[in-house]
Amino acid sequence: MLSSFAQSSPPGRLIVIGDVHGCLSELQSLIHQINPRDEDRVILVGDLVNKGPDSAGVLDYVIENRFRSVIGNHELRLLRAYKNPKKAQLKAYDDETMAQLKRRHWRYIEAMPTTLYFPEWNVI
Repeated sequence: MLSSFAQSSPPGRLIVIGDVHGCLSELQSLIHQINPRDEDRVILVGDLVNKGPDSAGVLDYVIENRFRSVIGNHELRLLRAYKNPKKAQLKAYDDETMAQLKRRHWRYIEAMPTTLYFPEWNVI
């Protein structure tokens, strides 16, 4: 008897990338090397921003390519500060990132879920 996990092959690859931390050129290089096809899904697992030089560029690239991401602790901390600046507990590098982000970036961050479900790969 076959397991329910072996029903059929997923349509493409599930590509999971974590902790980009504002490093746009490195993310672009990685995506170029992976060479995702139309049937593949690229998922980011949070911490797209902070530490590196181009958090806004990373978010623009992710948005333009329609990649999905769950929210990471760096996005969550920034989002809390954005919504309630008086209670913000920011790290030193957060100020630079906050200055880079535009409304479209905040909309993307606000929409980031805590989990994603892909039944075709049987993955949460």
